[in-house]
Amino acid sequence: MRGGRHQGQRHLCRGPRRHEGARRFLRGAVQPPRDEIPQHGLGRQNPHGARLPQAHPRGVHVSEASGVPHGCWRDGGIGEGPGGRCTRPALVTVVGDNPASSPWKAHLALWGVGLIYAYNYLVAKGLMPEKIGPSGFIALRVAGATPLFWLLYAFRWERVARADLARLWLCGLTGVTINQLLFFNGLAATSPVHASIIMTINPVLVLLISAALLGTAITLRKVTGIALGAAGAITLLLNSGGGGLESYASWQGDLMVLLNAASYGVYLVAVKPLMAKYRPLTVISWVFLFGGLMAFPVGASQAAAIEWSTFSTKDWLSAGFVVLFTTFLVYLLNIYALGKVQPTVVSIYIYLQPLLVGGMVWLASKLGGADYMADMGWLQACCAVVIAAGVWLVSVPAGGWKRLGR
Repeated sequence: MRGGRHQGQRHLCRGPRRHEGARRFLRGAVQPPRDEIPQHGLGRQNPHGARLPQAHPRGVHVSEASGVPHGCWRDGGIGEGPGGRCTRPALVTVVGDNPASSPWKAHLALWGVGLIYAYNYLVAKGLMPEKIGPSGFIALRVAGATPLFWLLYAFRWERVARADLARLWLCGLTGVTINQLLFFNGLAATSPVHASIIMTINPVLVLLISAALLGTAITLRKVTGIALGAAGAITLLLNSGGGGLESYASWQGDLMVLLNAASYGVYLVAVKPLMAKYRPLTVISWVFLFGGLMAFPVGASQAAAIEWSTFSTKDWLSAGFVVLFTTFLVYLLNIYALGKVQPTVVSIYIYLQPLLVGGMVWLASKLGGADYMADMGWLQACCAVVIAAGVWLVSVPAGGWKRLGR
């Protein structure tokens, strides 16, 4: 294998070589050659290019709603380009000092991440829009989580170069402001079942955005994955609201969730050089600061209109869950888990999201909660399977399943 491509694969297209200025900005600093990347971590680069000691997991961030991290896939495959250099974000990240240590604790943490994100669909949907407007919810979320991130950042302070502030602003715009506003407004207008299925297509969108902006090569295997993912998403969009009067799904809400995933794909491309250069906590703190400063004014009026006196104990707990657990705790759990298990294992957890949401929807209907069962059927199940197959082809190299046994 040379240049991160597998033998026998034929590259169908390479992005045009124009717009080099924009591409160089998105790529960021010169990336380290493959032999400079540690076995279980991404080496941090100082401004002069020398690799600094690896003392903690790097290159980790969590996808909104799915809880899926990104980074570089080592030993070939997604995220590598000519010469073995990482040219775009991938679904998973090679991190940690000892992947074999305490794997059951890591799996427990990843299950916790999956359950928190799955439950978030139902909790947030239950509060919107009657109790809290979707944009107002984002204002509360950034106002609550940003100080917590900066409190931790104060104890793990790391200086950020002034030249990186523009990129951090772009990451805040695409990864927090546009991403979260579209997701919560979309979730308020559609079914949690549809939203969870659509969000799994994120890695496919990352590949398309990387090909358009960075000229990332697309192989026949990945073209097949893109086609499957697109077919599943389009079918779901065209059949939104097909469950009758009891259906919560709408094509407008589904489209906003899909655009949210696209915005996050741009964020993943832009944030990768920062994740290789700084601690994850440093990056997320600045991203939430810039993103929060832009998102808060948008939702401030809805946040001010909240009638807190009408909140029940359940409503208070639900709002606190979204702010503290979905936004803050999930990040910490992912950082821990990614230092303990192989990246291929982590990537599998993206496929659990629709299953977990479906299970919670069924349980809620049995316990007398909101009934979203009208949005669960064979069509939704088939779309979820088709999208999952496309994501697998895009994200995991040939023979990637064998990596689970390592």
